[in-house]
Amino acid sequence: MIKKIFNIVIEKEEDEESYFIHCPQLGGCMSQGDNIEHALLMFSEALNLYMENTINIMKYEEKLKKDMRKI
Repeated sequence: MIKKIFNIVIEKEEDEESYFIHCPQLGGCMSQGDNIEHALLMFSEALNLYMENTINIMKYEEKLKKDMRKI
């Protein structure tokens, strides 16, 4: 199993009582919540979906490479 450490950025929205979280290393992986706990929970869900999608893309690309070798 490969383990990686990623940084997250937590920002308090000035005009609202909410928090925005994103991971600079994972473009598009972001979420927000009414408080820090809620924002972290929502980000955890976003991260799981991001990783699941990344795995699916990698599987598709591998299948595509195999299919291209048959041509």
